[in-house]
Parts: sequence; structure tokens; C-alpha cells
Amino acid sequence: MADTGFLEFNVFASDSSAGTDAWASPTNAQYSDDSRTIATASGFSLSSEYLKCTNLAGSSPFTGQVIIQGIEVQIEGYLVGNQGTDNISVYLVKGGTIQTGTAYSDDLWPSSDTVATLGGPTSLFGTTLTQSEVESSGFGIAIRAQALILPSGTESCEIDQVKVKIYYSTGLFLTL
Repeated sequence: MADTGFLEFNVFASDSSAGTDAWASPTNAQYSDDSRTIATASGFSLSSEYLKCTNLAGSSPFTGQVIIQGIEVQIEGYLVGNQGTDNISVYLVKGGTIQTGTAYSDDLWPSSDTVATLGGPTSLFGTTLTQSEVESSGFGIAIRAQALILPSGTESCEIDQVKVKIYYSTGLFLTL
């Protein structure tokens, strides 16, 4: 099995189709440069909107036809504040639409900058992916942060960079 190495996205947005806490400056998630996108809690819980990352940088990462086997996502970030109960959800985006399959990590965010890895060589986040879907500008991931904040606390989730690696196989493909 081959992989693309880690790739960056070109388009970032706070998608309000879920959650109540918007991501400020979403494009700050493009590079690992300590310039972060931030979702800040409103009230006693953090329920971020989706941080939608799409449109892979550059041309197609593939030479010839491939079969997509898995997706690995790296998120660099941390929590600031009260450190209540927290969780992160990562969703695939196909054709610009956020899919329902997720990979979770309940203990993702310490109080210092950390790179968390979700998915892997055989993870398709509960869906299927074709080469043309990955090559389209509507391919990407969406991230939601949620936290239950202890009384009188405040909390924010800060993301510095989001990257993706695509695992694939090559070979002879026949059309019947």
C-alpha cells in the first residue's frame, strides 16, 4: 500500500450546520506557524461549529488510477482554560457535504500544543471514497470540538494545523 505523505488543504471555513461556537480565522489552520483558529465557549459548554477543511493543495496526489484504502488526519492544537470533559470529532467531507461516519478521540487536547492522529491506513471514517472524490475541490475533513466546562470556567479549542494522508493501492483495473 502506498500513501501520499501529508497534504495540506487550501480552503477553511466555520460551518454553522452544527454547534454554536464559531471558529475565528479558520484559515489559520493551514500551516504549523502558531497562528491558530480558535473556537471559544459560550456558557458552560464548548460546542464548536464544524471547522471545514477542503480543496487539497496542488494537483492530484496520484499517478494513474488508484483505490483509496484509508485516510489519516493530523490535527495540531490544544485546549485553553478550564479543562473540563472534552472530545473531538472528525468527519470526512465528500463533494462539499459533511459525512456521518466519524473517528473520535476523547483525550485529544492537553493544555500544550500537541499533534493528534486520527484514522489510518484502513480507516475510511465509516464511508467509501473514490479517487475522483479525493481529487475534487469538495474533498476534505470537518472537525468539531466539544467540552463540558466546570462551573465558572472558560475554555477554547485552538487548532494550528490540519493535514491529511491518503493511503491507496495501485494495480491493474479492468472495466467490465
